[in-house]
Amino acid sequence: FMIGLPYETEEDVAGIPDLAHKILNIYFAMPREKGERPAAINMSVSSFVPKPFTPFQWSEQNNFKKLQDKQKILVQNIKSKKITLSYHESKLAVLEGVFARGDRRLCNVLEEAYKKGCRMDSWSEYFSFDTWQEAFETCGIPMDEYTRERSYDEFLPWDIIDIGVNK
Repeated sequence: FMIGLPYETEEDVAGIPDLAHKILNIYFAMPREKGERPAAINMSVSSFVPKPFTPFQWSEQNNFKKLQDKQKILVQNIKSKKITLSYHESKLAVLEGVFARGDRRLCNVLEEAYKKGCRMDSWSEYFSFDTWQEAFETCGIPMDEYTRERSYDEFLPWDIIDIGVNK
């Protein structure tokens, strides 16, 4: 599943565990063979990251607080121990969104984060969002500049690349 999509509501997010419960109920209503293993549902939920060259390239990305709030809705609506939930770190998703729609100014941020010790950050045990925030602040670049909604007539950093399809 995915959370953080444009126009998403809290009811949409709560509908994800609701669907898992419905599937579980259908399973338990069905006849089963003797000795058949009990059902378990593993739910994986990603955070939406708008990407260049897609219809979503102009969309705003949820900040990490909004994503965390949506993840809490998921957790609070799981009522069965037979449903497990996994989701990506919301702060890492925001950082991914920044670099997905970034420009050349991020080279300085990347270098500064490296100098501050950021290494292998896709592994949660090494990831330090605070260090990344410090790098952005040191370079004078607001992170939300890259996750904000864009206007259709705005020049985008990747507009210099011709992919054979116009905006």
